[in-house]
Amino acid sequence: MSVAEIFKLHGESFFRKKEPKRGCFEIREEGGETFISLLDMKRPFKPIKELDMEKVISDIIEKIK
Repeated sequence: MSVAEIFKLHGESFFRKKEPKRGCFEIREEGGETFISLLDMKRPFKPIKELDMEKVISDIIEKIK
């Protein structure tokens, strides 16, 4: 299940910028809090590969409830 699908299940919308920056991963509330921000990553994007996405997503869901 993708991050977008998980947010849709919980009634939240998930938007991506029209022009995403290469090597950057960020999840933030539109016009609000930034939940996770990994910027200027170099290949092979080790910081994002090391994330426990299920934990990240569950933490975000708890914050937005």
